[in-house]
Amino acid sequence: GSDIETVIHIEHPMIEDTQRTIRREGGKVIIHNDIFKLKEEFQDSHIGLTTFARQVENAHKAGVARIETNAFRKKGETYIDKHGVVKEKWAGYYVWPRYGYNGPLDGNVQGAIRRSALPARLKAAKKISQLMAEKSGRDWWKENGSPIDVRFDLKRGSYSMKTLDKYLQDTR
Repeated sequence: GSDIETVIHIEHPMIEDTQRTIRREGGKVIIHNDIFKLKEEFQDSHIGLTTFARQVENAHKAGVARIETNAFRKKGETYIDKHGVVKEKWAGYYVWPRYGYNGPLDGNVQGAIRRSALPARLKAAKKISQLMAEKSGRDWWKENGSPIDVRFDLKRGSYSMKTLDKYLQDTR
């Protein structure tokens, strides 16, 4: 049969915009998180993390294979948080890989990494997970990162699941 896509738009008082697309691909169910944007006053809460952790838990239970997203960045679009710190409005490029999303680094990014002052083991990075594994890699990506297509593998014991579990433990 033909593949079916379902688009879901979710409304919530804390959310500015959120949309998901669910599709079947070769017998597997895949969720694409098209957009997730909290209202500015809630951007420093753990609402994004909590929402995502619940999505992962429920999608895993439902037998979904993976969640995909474009981890977005729009340099220069900032806001000032409640502590007076300037933050980026579109920080998905950094946040989602911290939660366990992974994907290949494109050739331009790989070239920039090779020209950077990062240690040799990080200069060989082909995936965002390799940069996220060390503080110097995370710091470099936070400064120099760009939008990246990433996937969250919902299989028990996957890199994605282990990374999210560790992140949740570290933020408690």
